[in-house]
Amino acid sequence: MRVCVFFLVGLCLSFNVKGQITDYDAWMNSCQAKQQVLNDLCYYTLKLPPKSAVCYYEVQGRDTLYLYTYNDIYCFPPLKFTSKKQEQFYWRTVRDVKKVLPYARMVSRVLYDANQKMATMTNEKEKKAFLKETEKQLFKRYEKELKAMSINQGKLLVRLIDRECNQSAYSIIRTYKGPVSAWVWQGVAKLFGSDLKAEYDINNKDKIIERVITLVEAGQL
Repeated sequence: MRVCVFFLVGLCLSFNVKGQITDYDAWMNSCQAKQQVLNDLCYYTLKLPPKSAVCYYEVQGRDTLYLYTYNDIYCFPPLKFTSKKQEQFYWRTVRDVKKVLPYARMVSRVLYDANQKMATMTNEKEKKAFLKETEKQLFKRYEKELKAMSINQGKLLVRLIDRECNQSAYSIIRTYKGPVSAWVWQGVAKLFGSDLKAEYDINNKDKIIERVITLVEAGQL
Protein backbone atom coordinates (compact mmCIF):
# COMPACT_ATOMS: atom_id res chain seq x y z
CA MET A 1 0.00 0.00 0.00
CA ARG A 2 1.75 3.14 -1.20
CA VAL A 3 -0.10 5.17 1.40
CA CYS A 4 2.03 3.47 4.03
CA VAL A 5 5.17 3.77 1.92
CA PHE A 6 4.66 7.50 1.66
CA PHE A 7 4.26 8.02 5.39
CA LEU A 8 6.80 5.49 6.55
CA VAL A 9 9.58 5.85 4.03
CA GLY A 10 9.16 9.02 2.02
CA LEU A 11 9.94 11.42 4.80
CA CYS A 12 12.99 9.40 5.90
CA LEU A 13 14.48 9.65 2.44
CA SER A 14 13.62 13.25 1.66
CA PHE A 15 15.96 16.20 1.66
CA ASN A 16 14.98 19.50 3.23
CA VAL A 17 15.57 21.90 0.35
CA LYS A 18 14.57 25.52 0.92
CA GLY A 19 13.99 27.77 -2.06
CA GLN A 20 13.77 31.52 -2.24
CA ILE A 21 10.34 33.20 -2.18
CA THR A 22 9.88 35.22 -5.32
CA ASP A 23 6.11 35.40 -5.61
CA TYR A 24 3.88 36.87 -2.88
CA ASP A 25 0.72 35.07 -4.01
CA ALA A 26 2.57 31.75 -4.11
CA TRP A 27 3.94 32.42 -0.64
CA MET A 28 0.45 33.18 0.72
CA ASN A 29 -0.95 30.03 -0.86
CA SER A 30 1.86 28.04 0.75
CA CYS A 31 1.10 29.54 4.17
CA GLN A 32 -2.59 28.74 3.82
CA ALA A 33 -1.82 25.16 2.80
CA LYS A 34 0.43 24.69 5.84
CA GLN A 35 -2.24 26.10 8.14
CA GLN A 36 -4.77 23.66 6.71
CA VAL A 37 -2.39 20.77 7.43
CA LEU A 38 -2.00 21.96 11.03
CA ASN A 39 -5.78 22.19 11.37
CA ASP A 40 -6.13 18.63 10.07
CA LEU A 41 -3.51 17.30 12.48
CA CYS A 42 -5.35 18.80 15.45
CA TYR A 43 -7.84 15.96 14.96
CA TYR A 44 -5.13 13.47 15.89
CA THR A 45 -3.95 15.22 19.07
CA LEU A 46 -5.40 14.62 22.48
CA LYS A 47 -8.23 17.02 23.32
CA LEU A 48 -7.39 18.17 26.82
CA PRO A 49 -10.09 19.48 29.17
CA PRO A 50 -9.70 22.94 30.71
CA LYS A 51 -6.96 23.26 33.33
CA SER A 52 -9.67 23.42 35.98
CA ALA A 53 -13.43 23.67 36.12
CA VAL A 54 -16.07 24.20 38.78
CA CYS A 55 -18.39 21.22 38.64
CA TYR A 56 -20.21 21.62 41.96
CA TYR A 57 -20.77 24.15 44.71
CA GLU A 58 -22.61 24.13 48.03
CA VAL A 59 -23.80 27.08 50.11
CA GLN A 60 -23.48 26.71 53.87
CA GLY A 61 -24.68 29.83 55.65
CA ARG A 62 -22.51 32.65 54.37
CA ASP A 63 -19.91 30.30 52.99
CA THR A 64 -19.84 28.80 49.51
CA LEU A 65 -17.83 25.62 49.02
CA TYR A 66 -16.59 24.85 45.51
CA LEU A 67 -15.53 21.51 44.12
CA TYR A 68 -12.90 21.78 41.39
CA THR A 69 -11.67 19.11 39.01
CA TYR A 70 -8.13 19.18 37.66
CA ASN A 71 -6.27 17.30 34.95
CA ASP A 72 -4.15 14.35 36.00
CA ILE A 73 -0.68 15.46 37.03
CA TYR A 74 2.22 13.12 36.30
CA CYS A 75 5.35 13.18 38.43
CA PHE A 76 8.63 11.69 37.24
CA PRO A 77 12.04 11.72 38.88
CA PRO A 78 13.84 14.90 37.80
CA LEU A 79 16.18 14.48 34.86
CA LYS A 80 19.86 15.04 35.54
CA PHE A 81 21.79 16.04 32.46
CA THR A 82 25.51 15.29 32.42
CA SER A 83 26.22 17.86 29.72
CA LYS A 84 24.69 20.75 27.82
CA LYS A 85 24.62 18.58 24.73
CA GLN A 86 22.52 15.97 26.50
CA GLU A 87 20.05 18.62 27.67
CA GLN A 88 19.75 20.02 24.15
CA PHE A 89 19.10 16.52 22.84
CA TYR A 90 16.24 16.10 25.33
CA TRP A 91 14.53 19.31 24.29
CA ARG A 92 14.95 18.41 20.62
CA THR A 93 13.20 15.15 21.45
CA VAL A 94 10.32 17.09 23.05
CA ARG A 95 10.05 19.23 19.92
CA ASP A 96 10.17 16.21 17.61
CA VAL A 97 7.55 14.27 19.58
CA LYS A 98 5.14 17.21 19.39
CA LYS A 99 5.65 17.41 15.64
CA VAL A 100 5.69 13.70 14.76
CA LEU A 101 3.13 12.08 17.08
CA PRO A 102 0.05 13.48 15.26
CA TYR A 103 1.36 12.02 11.97
CA ALA A 104 1.87 8.60 13.57
CA ARG A 105 -1.69 8.68 14.85
CA MET A 106 -2.90 9.76 11.45
CA VAL A 107 -1.21 6.73 9.87
CA SER A 108 -2.95 4.49 12.39
CA ARG A 109 -6.29 6.10 11.61
CA VAL A 110 -5.76 5.91 7.85
CA LEU A 111 -4.98 2.20 8.10
CA TYR A 112 -7.99 1.57 10.30
CA ASP A 113 -10.37 3.48 8.02
CA ALA A 114 -8.91 1.83 4.92
CA ASN A 115 -9.33 -1.65 6.40
CA GLN A 116 -12.91 -0.88 7.45
CA LYS A 117 -13.73 0.42 3.99
CA MET A 118 -12.09 -2.48 2.14
CA ALA A 119 -13.90 -4.98 4.34
CA THR A 120 -17.11 -3.95 2.58
CA MET A 121 -15.59 -4.45 -0.87
CA THR A 122 -15.65 -7.78 -2.66
CA ASN A 123 -14.01 -6.68 -5.89
CA GLU A 124 -10.20 -6.52 -5.96
CA LYS A 125 -10.29 -3.90 -8.68
CA GLU A 126 -12.44 -1.69 -6.48
CA LYS A 127 -10.00 -2.11 -3.58
CA LYS A 128 -7.03 -1.11 -5.72
CA ALA A 129 -8.87 1.94 -7.02
CA PHE A 130 -9.76 2.96 -3.47
CA LEU A 131 -6.16 2.64 -2.27
CA LYS A 132 -4.87 4.57 -5.25
CA GLU A 133 -7.28 7.45 -4.64
CA THR A 134 -6.46 7.50 -0.91
CA GLU A 135 -2.77 7.67 -1.72
CA LYS A 136 -3.33 10.50 -4.19
CA GLN A 137 -5.20 12.61 -1.65
CA LEU A 138 -2.60 12.03 1.07
CA PHE A 139 0.25 12.98 -1.25
CA LYS A 140 -1.54 16.14 -2.26
CA ARG A 141 -2.19 17.26 1.32
CA TYR A 142 0.91 16.19 3.29
CA GLU A 143 3.84 15.69 0.93
CA LYS A 144 5.54 19.05 1.55
CA GLU A 145 5.27 18.87 5.33
CA LEU A 146 6.62 15.33 5.53
CA LYS A 147 9.52 16.10 3.21
CA ALA A 148 10.43 19.03 5.46
CA MET A 149 11.02 16.66 8.38
CA SER A 150 14.58 15.88 9.35
CA ILE A 151 15.99 12.35 9.06
CA ASN A 152 15.89 12.01 12.87
CA GLN A 153 12.22 12.98 12.87
CA GLY A 154 11.65 10.37 10.18
CA LYS A 155 13.30 7.70 12.32
CA LEU A 156 11.16 8.74 15.28
CA LEU A 157 8.03 8.55 13.14
CA VAL A 158 8.84 4.96 12.16
CA ARG A 159 9.06 3.97 15.85
CA LEU A 160 5.93 5.91 16.82
CA ILE A 161 4.00 4.25 14.02
CA ASP A 162 4.95 0.91 15.57
CA ARG A 163 3.65 2.30 18.89
CA GLU A 164 0.34 3.46 17.41
CA CYS A 165 -0.27 0.60 14.95
CA ASN A 166 1.18 -2.29 17.00
CA GLN A 167 3.22 -3.39 14.00
CA SER A 168 6.40 -2.20 12.33
CA ALA A 169 6.54 -0.11 9.17
CA TYR A 170 8.15 -3.06 7.38
CA SER A 171 5.26 -5.32 8.41
CA ILE A 172 2.68 -2.81 7.16
CA ILE A 173 4.36 -2.45 3.77
CA ARG A 174 4.72 -6.22 3.48
CA THR A 175 1.00 -6.67 4.20
CA TYR A 176 -0.24 -4.16 1.63
CA LYS A 177 2.51 -4.23 -1.01
CA GLY A 178 4.05 -7.67 -0.63
CA PRO A 179 7.48 -8.94 0.49
CA VAL A 180 9.37 -7.65 -2.56
CA SER A 181 8.27 -4.05 -2.04
CA ALA A 182 8.99 -4.30 1.67
CA TRP A 183 12.50 -5.58 0.94
CA VAL A 184 13.17 -2.83 -1.61
CA TRP A 185 11.99 -0.01 0.66
CA GLN A 186 13.92 -1.44 3.58
CA GLY A 187 17.07 -1.38 1.45
CA VAL A 188 16.48 2.24 0.45
CA ALA A 189 15.77 3.23 4.05
CA LYS A 190 19.02 1.61 5.18
CA LEU A 191 20.94 3.89 2.81
CA PHE A 192 19.72 6.84 4.89
CA GLY A 193 20.41 5.24 8.25
CA SER A 194 16.82 4.23 8.92
CA ASP A 195 15.24 0.87 9.65
CA LEU A 196 11.64 0.08 8.76
CA LYS A 197 11.75 -2.90 11.11
CA ALA A 198 12.45 -0.66 14.09
CA GLU A 199 10.10 -1.30 17.00
CA TYR A 200 9.03 0.95 19.83
CA ASP A 201 10.80 -0.11 23.02
CA ILE A 202 8.77 1.42 25.82
CA ASN A 203 10.79 -0.18 28.65
CA ASN A 204 14.29 0.57 27.45
CA LYS A 205 15.42 2.49 24.38
CA ASP A 206 12.29 4.65 24.10
CA LYS A 207 11.57 5.05 27.81
CA ILE A 208 12.34 8.79 27.73
CA ILE A 209 10.20 9.25 24.62
CA GLU A 210 7.27 7.59 26.39
CA ARG A 211 7.79 9.96 29.31
CA VAL A 212 7.77 12.94 26.96
CA ILE A 213 4.57 11.71 25.27
CA THR A 214 2.85 11.32 28.64
CA LEU A 215 3.81 14.85 29.73
CA VAL A 216 2.92 16.39 26.36
CA GLU A 217 -0.53 14.79 26.39
CA ALA A 218 -1.08 15.97 29.97
CA GLY A 219 -0.20 19.53 28.97
CA GLN A 220 2.87 19.55 31.23
CA LEU A 221 5.34 20.09 28.37
